[in-house]
Amino acid sequence: MIEIIDITPDNNLEKKYFEDICEELRITLDKDWSFIFQNYGDPTPNSTHRKIIVMNAGENHKIPKQVNDDSVEMIFKQYIPLKVNSPSGFENDYHPKVRSIPLGDKAGFFYKEKHINDRTHDYAFVGQLSPSRVNFANYVNSIHNESSVIEWYRGFDNGQSVEKYSELMSDTKIALCPEGTSSPETFRYFEAMKAGCVVVTSPKPSSWFYDGAPHIETDWTNLPQIADNLLSNPSALEDYHKKSLAWWDSRISPLAVAQYIKGEIS
Repeated sequence: MIEIIDITPDNNLEKKYFEDICEELRITLDKDWSFIFQNYGDPTPNSTHRKIIVMNAGENHKIPKQVNDDSVEMIFKQYIPLKVNSPSGFENDYHPKVRSIPLGDKAGFFYKEKHINDRTHDYAFVGQLSPSRVNFANYVNSIHNESSVIEWYRGFDNGQSVEKYSELMSDTKIALCPEGTSSPETFRYFEAMKAGCVVVTSPKPSSWFYDGAPHIETDWTNLPQIADNLLSNPSALEDYHKKSLAWWDSRISPLAVAQYIKGEIS
């Protein structure tokens, strides 16, 4: 019997994504587990069976304290645990109880199917202006034209509505995905994959859902060249488009994450 304990707030950006993962687990697992969906840093409630924690938030990329709880079998955590002050900045921090899962898409995000070569916007970025994105801002402004959408705002999640942003991503060829304001990971990366965009991104840590992904990593200095090469090659755009959609289905979707969790605890 699967026991589900969801103590994440109703306004969590990941709420729907986690609920869909939960539903997939409920119909595919036949062993007695207590699945606890919770925020990083919150206390873990008591449960009927041994605990599997699915944890969101935790942008500090630290190992959660629940690894010291003997009743916890395994923790599946967003934001890959990373070692502090490692030379590369992305050295993974491992614990036998902890596995990483993707951020997924925000509640309400949708993809309206449109072939990539028929899309209106060559490239797009809508996000917060923060110190971590100063370098990116310098280069993205150099390719801004009438066929692109570049919008900056201040404060977390103060930009376009989810509906308007979903429409934008569904009509964008190249999605520019710099690091988050306090993390190398960002929702925009996964939403762009779901929308079948070409994902141009800052470097990502190693994980089962980033390694081998059909994205283009850059430090942004060569952004104009990347954009020109892609936009002059419709077949390359179509290839990335198909691979992005397939990567969402196989590595990022709630079904894919549920299958990964099932495999790890089995």
